[in-house]
Amino acid sequence: MKDQTNILIVDDDTSFRRSMSLILAREGYSVQTAKDGPEALAKATETAFRTIFMDIKMPVMNGVEAYKKIKNIRPEAEIVMMTAYSVEELIQEAIQEGAFAVIYKPVDIEKVIALIGGVTARSGRVTAMGGGVTARGQRVSILLVDDDPVFCDGLKDMLAIDDYDVDIALTGEEAVSASRRRPYDVVCIDCRLPNMNGLETYIAIKEIRPHTTAIMMTGYREEMAELVEHAIASCAYSCLYKPFETRELLKLIDEIGSRTNAAKRPQE
Repeated sequence: MKDQTNILIVDDDTSFRRSMSLILAREGYSVQTAKDGPEALAKATETAFRTIFMDIKMPVMNGVEAYKKIKNIRPEAEIVMMTAYSVEELIQEAIQEGAFAVIYKPVDIEKVIALIGGVTARSGRVTAMGGGVTARGQRVSILLVDDDPVFCDGLKDMLAIDDYDVDIALTGEEAVSASRRRPYDVVCIDCRLPNMNGLETYIAIKEIRPHTTAIMMTGYREEMAELVEHAIASCAYSCLYKPFETRELLKLIDEIGSRTNAAKRPQE
């Protein structure tokens, strides 16, 4: 069993509970499920769960209410909120209360497993090179530029697990303003933005911060092909095509970090 990790899945969708439970059990975790907040409370009273996946929108007691009650019983538990709905007020409340992360349905099981690993490693961990720190021990700063706030919030949560310092901009103009305020190691820019497209945004940021590296993103491979080609010709590092796995982005960020560190080495 993986690190004796006890996991509780709380969701009023029977099919979702069953499928997620089976997948995680195959990965070697000890898994229990609960159909609502009151049942989750009862199970948390009996068992010390290391990680709890909690749906936000449930009958009887919503996920944030259940989260608050469980944290009183099991303050050491890390709770990951889940939602398929636009419930921003509840999401913000959960984050303010200290939720470990928020993930959006349909759930990517690889992200779930990565989150569990993040919970397991959170206590007293030392971030390795190629993770969320630079060779000098500084956190890697990333700016996500995309007009989809749900996409940005989900990706930010995933990157935060690896200790990256992440900001969000929903337009090109916001991204340029953010770059004036602080330098970013990596800027991930959606190609299709309102008013100011991804290439225009990238070029404007490069004028302000010439050492910032860009990763372009798009869900429109053919439509954005020419723009992506121009961006790469303008020294953008690469392009990710949506939907992509977080590990693909992490790999590119690690490559950028390694390249940057190698370029600095002769001067040090």
